[in-house]
Amino acid sequence: NKLHSQPVKAEDEVEEENMLFRLAIVISYIFQSKIVEGDASGKKNKNPKTYFDTKETPEISIKDYLFYLICSLKAHPVTLILMVIYIERLMMSLSNYIYETGQSTPFFLTLNNAHRIVLTALIIAHKYSMDVSYPFSVLSKVVGVSLSELKILEYEFLFFMKYELYVSEDLYGKFEETLKQWPGLTQEQIILEQEKFRAKFFANIAEATQKEEAKEDDEDKRNDKNPDENSE
Repeated sequence: NKLHSQPVKAEDEVEEENMLFRLAIVISYIFQSKIVEGDASGKKNKNPKTYFDTKETPEISIKDYLFYLICSLKAHPVTLILMVIYIERLMMSLSNYIYETGQSTPFFLTLNNAHRIVLTALIIAHKYSMDVSYPFSVLSKVVGVSLSELKILEYEFLFFMKYELYVSEDLYGKFEETLKQWPGLTQEQIILEQEKFRAKFFANIAEATQKEEAKEDDEDKRNDKNPDENSE
């Protein structure tokens, strides 16, 4: 018998993982379309600035970012579906805020706000659906956003969606059916996307590990050169 480096996953685990990536692919496609539309519309009618806006446009695509988040936070399909619903509620609330100022254009997803909106919505959906709350100190290290910023993002998101976290079975079912039955996506495409992401994900981990080891080596060399400072 051959030894496996990782335990063999049960059939239901594999099925859930496939569904998770299927949803992530569909959702990222939808969001990317909205981002393109939002950036085009923003040339004429810019969004008001929010805490979700980044100073610089993120280099990582919204798809790769979503893949990274669901793997890092060990998200489930239900979490992704709730995330989409929460983002819809946020966008509607922010749009209503704009309408009240006399403008007629809605709030748009853009390259500068989509990543933080997705991040915050996923964290909130994960807390609500799994009844699990990662400490902000842990989340900060995983997602690369400061502790204080994470707290502000969560507060802003909940404030604008009026803390409406409950989702009826009927509404959830409609979103679930639409996302799960999205046309034109084959199992081969899902597997290919999974393999591509995993290769990139583990390559990034290896690179980060090498940098950390090189940093530790440099510190050891400096300590060897200055033994007196360390003995004080």
